[in-house]
Amino acid sequence: MKIVSRFYLMVLLTFYPFALHAVTTPTTIFMKVYQVAVSNNALCTNPVTIFKTDTPTFVDFIANPTLGSGSIAAGTYNCVIIEIESVVKFKPQANVGVNCVAGVEVSMPICSGGDYSGKTYTLLDGTTGDCSG
Repeated sequence: MKIVSRFYLMVLLTFYPFALHAVTTPTTIFMKVYQVAVSNNALCTNPVTIFKTDTPTFVDFIANPTLGSGSIAAGTYNCVIIEIESVVKFKPQANVGVNCVAGVEVSMPICSGGDYSGKTYTLLDGTTGDCSG
């Protein structure tokens, strides 16, 4: 089952704060996806895992990726959870200042210092942590 089309918008919305810092479209967005789950509750309670791996590889979210495969019961799902590595890689389409060069890959930590200082995360298995490093 190819599940990317339903998740593409979710990923873009997830990185909305990042998009505010850039004024160009990326040509690639690479992320390591550990698992994908859905919940029919908008609060994301009782999620059902569709796909899970302990050894993810980088997937380009712009190049129509396949995140994994699995099946879920027919129904309405109001929450999609994508558990990813804490580093996102991308290549900008155009130059933006001196640090963002067209075609040159940039690695961006998420949930690490800066705007994330003092923030916490919870993984699907219930593991929690902070974004301090």
